[in-house]
Amino acid sequence: MLRPSDDSDWQSILASRRTAAALWLGVTTATVGIAGWLLSRSEAARRADRESHDLERELSRMLAAGGGDVPCPIDLAQLRQLVIDYLTDYDTELAQLPEQMSEPHWNLNQWDEPGEFDRDSYFVALVVRPTGLEFACGHGPQLAVREFADSDFPDDVDEVIPELGRRFTLPLGSVRVSRAAAEAWIGRELRLLPI
Repeated sequence: MLRPSDDSDWQSILASRRTAAALWLGVTTATVGIAGWLLSRSEAARRADRESHDLERELSRMLAAGGGDVPCPIDLAQLRQLVIDYLTDYDTELAQLPEQMSEPHWNLNQWDEPGEFDRDSYFVALVVRPTGLEFACGHGPQLAVREFADSDFPDDVDEVIPELGRRFTLPLGSVRVSRAAAEAWIGRELRLLPI
């Protein structure tokens, strides 16, 4: 055991013990902080996984109901790949127009029978926002759906799905999912800046 010989030794011992205590507290605080961050991060990941699972269930229902008399031409895996392909193509556009990085955008995929313009076609709409994704599946007259997708759509991206609902049949409305769950489901980032 250390025995101080004078006051300066006492101060030295106390200073070294304070330093050791501060170091221990700092390490403990840092460890607790990291552990808390990891716990909150893993909780966020678990929440995103649950939401992603719920999304799959809702999208499966939506795909099945979306066509009315028109059979659903795709399954969930194909829908996921369509979303990934669209986002990959859009990333190429963003490389040329980076100022659009935080702007929402949309896409519509349509399936129809060539030459049978009097029949309804099946479609899936996707709206991409910095906060997540929105999906809508439905059906409507082939030419009218094509016109909507090509030129007769609203300027405001937030009005695309409501306008589809006014013009065509969306049996289950739309499904929105958070950014974290969307990224978990598609297995990649949305690459949009938060607003």
